[in-house]
Amino acid sequence: MNKMIMPLLTAAFAVLTSMPAEAAVQMLDFTQGNYCNGGELCTNNAAIDQGHGSTAQVSVNFGSTYDNYPSGPLYYYERGYGDLVGVAYSNKGSTDFRTRARITLSAAAGYEITLKSFDLGCFVNLANCQTATYNVNPGAGGYQTGSLGTGYPTHQNVTFNAGYGNVVDLWFGAGENVGIDNIKWYVRAIGAGAVPEPATWAMMILGFGLVGTSLRRRAPALRRQLV
Repeated sequence: MNKMIMPLLTAAFAVLTSMPAEAAVQMLDFTQGNYCNGGELCTNNAAIDQGHGSTAQVSVNFGSTYDNYPSGPLYYYERGYGDLVGVAYSNKGSTDFRTRARITLSAAAGYEITLKSFDLGCFVNLANCQTATYNVNPGAGGYQTGSLGTGYPTHQNVTFNAGYGNVVDLWFGAGENVGIDNIKWYVRAIGAGAVPEPATWAMMILGFGLVGTSLRRRAPALRRQLV
């Protein structure tokens, strides 16, 4: 190979070997299972065990709050929150607007996380849950606050497009009549997000093209030598 091809081939190989691993999509859902009251089967109004939904890359913590202070666990309910099947809600017995749920997703050492989406539903379309509020740090860029209809008799899907960080912090409310389900996030190894620049891609493609051209030109000469 000539002197021009070798550097290009080396650069192309470096790009391929440094391409990032794809981020994994993970989800916390509240399908009925044995994660309430210390590992028992969840039934309506049962307390959800702390850490439900944790993975090797992300630890999950949650609870109810009142005036931003912890006030208990989150609770399970199977049906009635729009069309969601299995939700978590906060502060059983309270419809006070100062009561909210808090869910925190913390990336393990060597990983980073960003929130993708979650679903909110209103219990049997009661007046105080037809509109829900949220305050979310989706991973990077600071907190985002919103207020939106809960979409009864279906539900409201809330999506995010933020950068990666160490922690996702999600607050929603108000009271027991707003339920949450299908909390999705991306998690990836730290440093795995770099995308090759267009010039690098061009160099890689050019390198492969020159290598292919060189091999095609050498093939007739090689055949003549063999004859």
